[in-house]
Amino acid sequence: MEDPASFLARKAVKGMVGAIGSQYKKSRREKTNAVDLGEIRFELLMSFRGHARGPGKYQTAAVYSLDYDSSREILATAGADGTVRIWSKDRPDGRVIHSMPGQSARSVAFASDGRLAIGGDTKRLIVMEPVSANDVGPEVVRSWDYKHAMNRVAWAPRGNVLAAYTSSGDVVTCDGSGGPLQVLFHRRLGEFVGAPCLRFTPDGTRIARSTYESVAAHTTAGDQAESIRVAKSRTCGFDYSADGRQIAVGVDDGLIHVFQWPGGEPVRVLRSHAPLSGLGATVPAVEYSPDGQMVATAGYDGVLQIWRANDGALLGRKDCQGGIIYALKWISGGKEMAVATGFGAVQVWALARPGDR
Repeated sequence: MEDPASFLARKAVKGMVGAIGSQYKKSRREKTNAVDLGEIRFELLMSFRGHARGPGKYQTAAVYSLDYDSSREILATAGADGTVRIWSKDRPDGRVIHSMPGQSARSVAFASDGRLAIGGDTKRLIVMEPVSANDVGPEVVRSWDYKHAMNRVAWAPRGNVLAAYTSSGDVVTCDGSGGPLQVLFHRRLGEFVGAPCLRFTPDGTRIARSTYESVAAHTTAGDQAESIRVAKSRTCGFDYSADGRQIAVGVDDGLIHVFQWPGGEPVRVLRSHAPLSGLGATVPAVEYSPDGQMVATAGYDGVLQIWRANDGALLGRKDCQGGIIYALKWISGGKEMAVATGFGAVQVWALARPGDR
């Protein structure tokens, strides 16, 4: 039985730890709350629902990835339920074009000609012919098998190279016309992998991947060209500005670090997203606007935030009320935003600024 002195000492230590924790949480809120200028008004245009709960321990209905084909005005999404769906204003029910029974679909990406790349837990990289919202099909035109799941897929700007970031940390590529799959980068023993994010630079000469504490860019021949160490936090989503001169990187403490590219000179830190109980403040979604004037971020707190790129001013924020936000996409020439949520819905928001008609 615990004696009274020990009991009182333990209670005192527990109280001190609780007070320190409360103060830490308060300081985190103060750091992550930026002043909202309110220059952007958000109007929910549509909320597409179709992805169901997937298999596995957590049975989430998360939409892990989305992309937009501007020429056909359609959205493609990949969900934890193993389905890949196509959405449009004329087809809001989300037509299923591919299914992975018992697995999760992790990533989708449109090529410039409308072909759709798909990655998921089936350990297969898939390319489908150009799709539309109402057509029957489309057909799978090429697929490649690998020993690990395909967590993220990305096309080069001209559609001549397709890359995938695997669950093991390897990066594999293939010729856009259907050549063999090749390992561009093999994760070194002991190297930690961050939240999977993979992008080509705007000029298509580099393939960048998230690592545990950095973003590393490789040439299409596999040589490491640049690396930016972000912070003592796990890197998550990142994106390049349209001119390729900046890169914005979200990390798991709710901050977004902006750097010059190449070179890695720090530009600013956007004090952004608050932590979600038990899950941290991970920021998996970072997207520059098509004109490079704004950058949108979203995270596990379910809040969409839009920043002015040249000075980091917060132009607007919106709690999307859809749980975790895994992905974002500027659509309709930057006038609207598509949001992939953790509750199985894809939301489309109109973004209005003073003076817009």
